[in-house]
Amino acid sequence: MKIKEIKAYYPKWENLAKGQWQSHFWQIVVKIKTDNGLIGYGYGGGGEPSVLIINKHFKELLIGKNIDTINDIQDIWNELYFKSLPYGRHGLAIMAISGVDLCLWDLLGKQNKKPVYELIGPVKKRIINAYATGNEIKSYLLEGFKDFKIPHKWENNDSYESLIKLCEEIRSDIGPDGKLMIDSYMSWNSDVCLKMDALLKKFNISWFEDINTPDDLEELSKLRNRIDTKIAGGEHDMTLKKFIDISKLNSLDIWQPDITWCGGLTAGIKIIKLAEQMKTEVVLHRGGEVWGLHLIKSSCCENLAEIVKINEKENNKLWNNIPKVTDGLINPNDNPGFGVELNEHLIK
Repeated sequence: MKIKEIKAYYPKWENLAKGQWQSHFWQIVVKIKTDNGLIGYGYGGGGEPSVLIINKHFKELLIGKNIDTINDIQDIWNELYFKSLPYGRHGLAIMAISGVDLCLWDLLGKQNKKPVYELIGPVKKRIINAYATGNEIKSYLLEGFKDFKIPHKWENNDSYESLIKLCEEIRSDIGPDGKLMIDSYMSWNSDVCLKMDALLKKFNISWFEDINTPDDLEELSKLRNRIDTKIAGGEHDMTLKKFIDISKLNSLDIWQPDITWCGGLTAGIKIIKLAEQMKTEVVLHRGGEVWGLHLIKSSCCENLAEIVKINEKENNKLWNNIPKVTDGLINPNDNPGFGVELNEHLIK
């Protein structure tokens, strides 16, 4: 099949938090039509700038391209990356490529009448464990979640005591067996992390996430050897190249690429293969979204999918047929492609 039309959209998002990057550069939709009548959907990042990259530059490169094999998708990925090198290599351009790449995988699945996870490789997980990110622990417990990640922003020395108190409350709610993780979103430094590691030992924290920034790989490598809690990160890191850098310095215990940002499935599969060689755990960022679920199901990713409820109001419901969490478990459906359909009113 050949690409006949391609168009990217920035959905009519509502309730995005002002003052944060998401209010300007949140997720985009990519829609591709082929000459045999199929329509593929992809999901990327980067907001209106990413849409502009696809609708102006990438469109010129994509019309008329064949998509009949995974190799065809790889060839397209390579060309988009190479042709966007002067302004790309990371950031918005790779977020745009991610959306296109996922769209192509969706089309290939539909052409072959198979879910994407069957295209990736042999199924490795019958069903997937989900964990919830956020502070609404009691609400999540009622929904059947057993494992949780809480955001914690460092403000001052009072933040030590406030986090201890919060962990005490959560452990009381979830019991000793549930996983508990902490995401500092780059607000901690190494000194804070060292002290937190000592103060929170009794709570059995599975990992600290986003300590320092993605540019502090050497500092993170040193910190790993000084604390007992695992260090996770990688949501802001893109393409295999960046994770090769992480692996050389042994900066992270757990890699967390985001499939809608890091270069799509094509990049994500390579990152996971490298992690397997390095005997490093991978827990996808926002892996509970359908794009990540297919990769978790048929790869060596950890059996753990993150559910983040961002702007979950009815007027922001972008996709139909999305998998639901039941008793802390989730699974992609068996429909061809990624198995979801777009709510068109959000892009018109």
